Amino acid sequence: MPSALIVYSGHLRGACKTQKLLVHFATMCARVFDRCDAVMVTYDHPYGRSISGLQKKENREGLSTVGCLNLIRTQIRLHSVLVTQEVFSTFPVDIYYQLVSNIHLSAMLANKTIGSYAAVLRLRPDAGLGVNALMSLKTWQTLKSIPNRTIVQYGTWKTKDGVAVNGDNAFAAHPQTFVRFVLAWKDTLRTMDASALPAHMESTMQLAGKWHNFQLATPKLR
Repeated sequence: MPSALIVYSGHLRGACKTQKLLVHFATMCARVFDRCDAVMVTYDHPYGRSISGLQKKENREGLSTVGCLNLIRTQIRLHSVLVTQEVFSTFPVDIYYQLVSNIHLSAMLANKTIGSYAAVLRLRPDAGLGVNALMSLKTWQTLKSIPNRTIVQYGTWKTKDGVAVNGDNAFAAHPQTFVRFVLAWKDTLRTMDASALPAHMESTMQLAGKWHNFQLATPKLR
């Protein structure tokens, strides 16, 4: 029977204040698939730190990552959780490389069973608080019909210059395609010259797709 894996990766941020959208995602997934599993890789500070290493001021509640994860686990089931130490760098590519590495780590938490899923979806823990990419049931149903070697991006918008930007980096694919693409994305970031970095780091997804022969697409609603 078809099942899906949601990989949450990134800062917890707004998910510490409300878990309403995480519950919504779990509910929508359960309406589309017979089984929905979720894993999470996050950072040691829920709201992140500045480049200097100081904790950002948004954490007015004083929550630790553990405290925030405990709140989240009262609302949704997480099969596996991994907390990583955040990298501090003045170079955006270093920060983004860790972001993509954590997406890969999320998938690897289900390494032994990942091939059994019909689709793997990456979301930020606070996805939907900014870009409401996966709110409707029709959108969730598109996860069941993703072609091979295709990455479907959710919440993509275009700048005035016509550059496709996926601000929440919400995307889905078949399991093998998902892992191969994330590895290709890491390789793209690793080999990029600083002078070649795009204005929007999110658009490195498109570069990875082009350089490694993956089709990036937007969901086709029926």
